[in-house]
Amino acid sequence: MTSARAKDGASLATALAVGCALVLFLALQHERLLTVWRGGGFFDTDDAMRMAQARDFVSGQNWYDMTQWRLDALGGVFMH
Repeated sequence: MTSARAKDGASLATALAVGCALVLFLALQHERLLTVWRGGGFFDTDDAMRMAQARDFVSGQNWYDMTQWRLDALGGVFMH
């Protein structure tokens, strides 16, 4: 019986820790998140490339096709 209570306590502690980490992350990053959300600006070139890859995927590019055709008109550039 005590092991079930210990597991419940551990689950609650884990959920509380994850919740606190999420709140802390949002508190530290809220200005950056709002800038990207409202204005579409990016703070990092990697973020901009991820968005280009997401847009290509949504517009029909294959999931496993890592080529960015916008970077080189003739053959594209393989991006990890």
